[in-house]
Amino acid sequence: MKKNSLFLFTIIIAVASLFSSCKKDNVEVSISLTTQPASAKVYAGDSVTIAGTASTTGKFRLIQMVSNPLDGSTPVLLSEGAVTSCANTGGTVNFSRVITKLTKSTIIKVGVVDQNGQTTSVDFAVTILEKNTTAAVTAISFYSATSGGNIADIGETVTARGVVWGTTSKPTIALTTKTSDGSGVGSFVSSLTGLLFGQDYYVRSYSITSNGVLYGNEVTFTTLTPNTPTPVVPNGTFESPVISGFVMNPQPNVWSFAGGGGQQKNGSAFGAATAPEGVQTGLLQGDSQMYQTFTFTTQHLGISLMAAQRSTQKQTIDILIDDVVIGSIQPTSAVWAKYTTPTFAVTAGEHKLTIKGTNTYGGDNSAFVDDVKTILRN
Repeated sequence: MKKNSLFLFTIIIAVASLFSSCKKDNVEVSISLTTQPASAKVYAGDSVTIAGTASTTGKFRLIQMVSNPLDGSTPVLLSEGAVTSCANTGGTVNFSRVITKLTKSTIIKVGVVDQNGQTTSVDFAVTILEKNTTAAVTAISFYSATSGGNIADIGETVTARGVVWGTTSKPTIALTTKTSDGSGVGSFVSSLTGLLFGQDYYVRSYSITSNGVLYGNEVTFTTLTPNTPTPVVPNGTFESPVISGFVMNPQPNVWSFAGGGGQQKNGSAFGAATAPEGVQTGLLQGDSQMYQTFTFTTQHLGISLMAAQRSTQKQTIDILIDDVVIGSIQPTSAVWAKYTTPTFAVTAGEHKLTIKGTNTYGGDNSAFVDDVKTILRN
């Protein structure tokens, strides 16, 4: 019995000695931050670095960081807190931790715990800023839309605001495709114009302060595509009337010809390359022209055509709508190639299309045209 009591006492003494080895009377501990000022303003999810120095005359147990949200919700021990064992000797340790995933404004208590379990702490204030927002896009049409946003109050003077858009993600105000919608914080409405139909766009609100540019969230939209039929150029492949060789001003025909204009067939004396569509093409010799009037719908269009020179000649060609030049071309060789005009706008109704040989260089110059079409444009 005495032996058992002696053994138990020995164990108690050993355990007590183990715990007391981490205790020390009159331990002094201090902590200070080198990250100054002891505060930060960030957006939710952004990182915050907190660094400092802790000193003790005893031993450290740990350094910890506890978030105390200002909304009164439960404090959270941050996983980024550094932990040191009580095996550390007295002296000074430097610490630096990156805090992430904060979603609420908070006071972070940065504390050092000594070997006796006593804590000394300092505060680091983190303000979570509200972000600019971009309004959903509405009133989407072929060439325009409406958006806007809300500029958050982050304590800085907003000198300009608006939205910026582009065809790739994260457009910036370096683009010309942006609005200018006044200054200050709060909500605003923006009109997006000059868009292309059937195009995907990316939009962000922006605000400018003395500290730079802040962008809102990105939204996307697609402009409408017109379902109005594109007008068809009658006899755009010159297959009517059926001819042999070549004929100047062949009739009956929806085209009218003047000054040496007409049609030619594969194998004619003009020596044109095989027609890209069918077996006949238009012919423009010298100062000549072909024209016709047909019905258009209200839209933006271009004229597309195939063209080729006669041998090594140098014919030049103008394309006109209602006697106004909308494009000029010079076929590069006797090989057929496709040419298109710049965009032009028409109203609904009858309009005149003219294809004119201008013979800029003088002399005997001829060119051939085929597969004349209207193409839908923005």
